[in-house]
Amino acid sequence: MYTALYRKLRPGSFDEIVAQGHIVNTLRNQIAGGRIGHAYLFCGTRGTGKTSCAKVFARAANCLASIEGEACGICASCTEIAAGNSMDVVEIDAASNNGVDNVRDLREDVKYPPTTGRHRIFIVDEVHMMTTAAFNALLKTLEEPPPHVIFILATTDPQRIPPTILSRVMRFDFRRISPQDMAVALRGYMEKENIDISGEALGYISELSDGAMRDALSLIDRCAGLYFGELITLERVLEITGTVDKSVFFELAKGIFAGDIGLCIGIVEKIIANGRDVVQFVSEFVHELRNLMIFAMPGGREGLFVSESARLAMERLVNITNIESIISKINIFSDLRARLRHGGNDRIQLEVALVQACNPMAAAAAGGDSAALAGIMDRLNRLETRPQPTFAPPTPAAAPVAPEPAPIQKAIPEDIRQIINKWDEFCRGLDASDSGLLGHTKPGFLDDGRLIIVVNQPAHEGILKKRVEGIEAALQKHFGKAVDIHIMLKIHYDDRHRKKYGGLDDFKPGTVASPAVSEKIVDEFDEIKKVLNFNIIEE
Repeated sequence: MYTALYRKLRPGSFDEIVAQGHIVNTLRNQIAGGRIGHAYLFCGTRGTGKTSCAKVFARAANCLASIEGEACGICASCTEIAAGNSMDVVEIDAASNNGVDNVRDLREDVKYPPTTGRHRIFIVDEVHMMTTAAFNALLKTLEEPPPHVIFILATTDPQRIPPTILSRVMRFDFRRISPQDMAVALRGYMEKENIDISGEALGYISELSDGAMRDALSLIDRCAGLYFGELITLERVLEITGTVDKSVFFELAKGIFAGDIGLCIGIVEKIIANGRDVVQFVSEFVHELRNLMIFAMPGGREGLFVSESARLAMERLVNITNIESIISKINIFSDLRARLRHGGNDRIQLEVALVQACNPMAAAAAGGDSAALAGIMDRLNRLETRPQPTFAPPTPAAAPVAPEPAPIQKAIPEDIRQIINKWDEFCRGLDASDSGLLGHTKPGFLDDGRLIIVVNQPAHEGILKKRVEGIEAALQKHFGKAVDIHIMLKIHYDDRHRKKYGGLDDFKPGTVASPAVSEKIVDEFDEIKKVLNFNIIEE
C-alpha cells in the first residue's frame, strides 16, 4: 500500500527536524545531561513538526545507548519504537478521548513500568480538545507522575489550555517554517523520492504552504500523482491548486497604485479566461496586500517569511506608495471578499472594486463620509509621493556655446497683479494632477513683494510647501519674471489681510461700499488700490 509523503518522510532523528533548532538543541542537551522533565507542551501551527518531534524525543529518551542525546537506532527500544509496536510509547488523540473516563484510564495506565526502554512516554495530541473536567482529573497525575513517566502534550491552540496545566509543563513553541528552509528540505526529499520538480514550483509550494511542511508534502503528493514520471512545473502546480502566480498579484498592485485601470481590467480578463476562482483570487490578493503592509512598516520586513523574488517586488511597490494607501486598498478588497460570499456577479464586483481602488474619489463617492475622507487622504498621499518633475524647468539639450542670457527680472507688484488676473489660465496649462492641485488655491498679495498662494487645508499647505521651487520655476517660465511665492492657509491670510487693509479682501472690482467704508479705504489704502486695481463705488 502506498504511504503518503508526509507520513513516509517523518523525521527519524533530531537532525532531520526542519527549522526548530531552538527546541532540538534543548531536548538533545536534556537527554545527554540526564535532566529530562516529566511533562512537556509542544505548541505551534499545523505541520510544524510537533508530533514528529515528540516521537523523536521519545525514541532518544528511551534509547539504551544514546549518543550525545541522539538515539542509536539499533537497540531493542529504538527498533520497537521505529516499528510502531513499542508498549513504552503511547499516543493518545485527545480530540476523541477527551472525557473524564479517558483520563481515569490514563491514570491507571501510568502505574505500569516500562518494558524495554527507560521511560513510559505518553504523547497526547490536540490536548486543547479535552474538557475542563478531564483537565482537572489530570492535574495531580501531571504534577506528580511516577518517576518512569513522561508526558508530551501537543496542541495548535495553547490559549485553550487552563493555566493550572500550563504551570506544570515545560513549554516549547514551534515556529512556522520559512519558505527558504522549506524549499531546501523539500529539494532533499524530492531527490530521495526521485520526483522531478522545478525550482520555481518548489519555491511557490513553499510560500503557499504558509510554514506547514505537511501541507507542502500533501500538495507535492497530488502533483506527483497527476503528473507521474513527468516534470512538475510551476504552471502545473497553479493548475492543480486553482491559484495564480504571485507575480500577478504584484502586477495588479502596481496597476492599482499607479491608477492604471486598463492594466487592472486586463489582468482580471486573463484570470477569468483561465478559469480561476474570483473569491479565492481576492482572498489571496488581500493576503499579499497584508504582506506588503507589514513590509512597508519599519522593522516589519525582518519577520516576514517570503521569497527573495517577492521581497524585490514589494521593495519596488513601497517606493511608489505609502502605508495609508495600502491600508485603504486592504479595506476595499476585504469588503469585496465579504460581499462575494453572499453571491452575485463576481467579475462585476471585482471590477467595481478595482475602479474604486484606482480612483480614490470613486471610492469616496460610494462609501459615505468615512470613505470620502479616506479617498481624499489617499489622493493627497498619492500626489505627495509621486515624482515632481512638472514644475521643474526642462533640462536644456546640449547646444553650442552661446552668449549668456539676460538676467531674469524680479516681478514687481504690477506683475503680481497680472499673475493674479491670469491665475486660472496658468493653472490650466499645467499637468492634469498639478492643475487640479493648484486649481483649488487662490492667489493673493500683502504688499511684501511676494505672491501669496492661499489654501484651505493644512494637508494641502504641506504638499505645496514641498513644491515651492517648482512652482516658482513654472511661473517664471510662463510669465517671464522671477516670482517669490509664499504658501499660506486661508485663515491666516484673511487675518493678516484684515489687519492690514481693514477687510479689503471682501471687495472685488465693481463692489459697492457704503460712504463711510469707501472714505476709509480711499484715505488709507491708495497704494494698495493702485496695485490691485480696485474700484471703489460709493452709494
